[in-house]
Amino acid sequence: MKQSEMVEKRHPRLVMIVTDGPVMAGAPSVLGGRTAIHTSVASPPLPPAAIAVSVATGVSPMLHGILTRGTVDSKTYQIRESERRDRRAQAFWDDTDLVVKTINWPAVEGDAQVQNIQSSEEFLELPACLDADIVGVVLPRLARKSSSKELVVETQIQLEQIISKLDIQTSVIIVHRRAHDDATLLESIRPYASTFLVDDNESQIQKIPYLELVGGAAHLLAGVGCPAGVKQPTWSFLESYVPDEPRSFPQIPSTEDTDWSDVIAHVVSNKYEPGITLLTQRFVSLISTAFKKESWEEMEYSGASLIELRGSPFDYWMLVLALDQQGKLEALQSIVEQLEKTYPQKTITTIAKGLIQLDHDKSVEQLQEIEFSKIGIYHAIGAYGRLCLKSGLPKQGEASLLHAIRQGVATSADRAQLANYYHEQKSNEEALRVLRTVGLQRGELSWQVLRLKILVALGLEVEVIQQANQVLSQDSTHSTALSALEKFSS
Repeated sequence: MKQSEMVEKRHPRLVMIVTDGPVMAGAPSVLGGRTAIHTSVASPPLPPAAIAVSVATGVSPMLHGILTRGTVDSKTYQIRESERRDRRAQAFWDDTDLVVKTINWPAVEGDAQVQNIQSSEEFLELPACLDADIVGVVLPRLARKSSSKELVVETQIQLEQIISKLDIQTSVIIVHRRAHDDATLLESIRPYASTFLVDDNESQIQKIPYLELVGGAAHLLAGVGCPAGVKQPTWSFLESYVPDEPRSFPQIPSTEDTDWSDVIAHVVSNKYEPGITLLTQRFVSLISTAFKKESWEEMEYSGASLIELRGSPFDYWMLVLALDQQGKLEALQSIVEQLEKTYPQKTITTIAKGLIQLDHDKSVEQLQEIEFSKIGIYHAIGAYGRLCLKSGLPKQGEASLLHAIRQGVATSADRAQLANYYHEQKSNEEALRVLRTVGLQRGELSWQVLRLKILVALGLEVEVIQQANQVLSQDSTHSTALSALEKFSS
């Protein structure tokens, strides 16, 4: 290698590049001369700030609390930049001797360990940051919908030029919007991908990770162990980066929890439109994340907040669904009555009323009139399917539940209801397929028992014994589990 080339190579430990737009065409096997490992990411669409802080902390936006670049201050009720004190989880660089330089990184104002600059010329500024241990860049200008093919190609060229300047020992994580091989946007229920450049490793990631697991990888690649509460990935290309010492306990940041109900009440009563818009974006992102993780309590809070902020049909439905999944019947009754007064003619109102009480003849007639493919709020399709199955409309119920699964909006309850339908029809292979992981872990006991019945019907001895023992660990006298063990242990 020429001496001039050796001088150009820079050696940070980790470079992180985050955007909610596309930065490359398809999933190239080589990027900037480095072998690239790609995986889809299980995440709803999120603002770049939420993605970046999830990567830095290894936890969900529901935990770290940074959703947008700006926030509404809880004392002045004015918009300001998100700061270090707003972040409710530690970043991997906290209390280390790592030198951190970032460009457009959120929530680092007040973080003495981070040198951050704001720039719209990120790739021009980036080389000057490469003397740090950790480099982080957010590309906010690459909006998801406005990225042309030409911009994607141009961005990939700039990206590869930067990567080619890095030593092979520098690891790179890129979280970005997925694109087709021709650089057009890829519309998918999983809009994001994470690309890893680690040594010259060619390993592949089999199971699609949540965004937080990408954050766990960032910890390891930075030379920092994942503390308790941050899931540690077990990908083969990270094996040499896992530290030998026991996992530490996370720091609890000394930050005051914001009373968002008070902030919302203030901006709404004062008709402060910029604040309303920013808070709406915050809670839409939170409610989408909560739905993906089936965190119904968080979804209930975000739904109620959105109703105060704007009160759209989507906001009402998400609150209805959260209350239904938690079995909060009194609160559900109240919000459905409010929904009926506000949007009496909406399809979701008919579905929501069915969740409270099914008047068989009237309900069947109303449900038959609904075309599930035209339900505007996708998150309601599964509930509609469950109601159809309960009302004696099996074909309509099956079709809508399968559609919900294809759209990526099926809940565990949706999958369990459809699996039970298939089990009753003796289609147990289909039942197990749609059930997926539902009932595999502790949780709703009826789902675990349903899974056990399906496994028994399929004659899967090892799985039956494991599942039966799991059920019995929660109910030692459960007859279905005892019968299964008796049948398969003999």
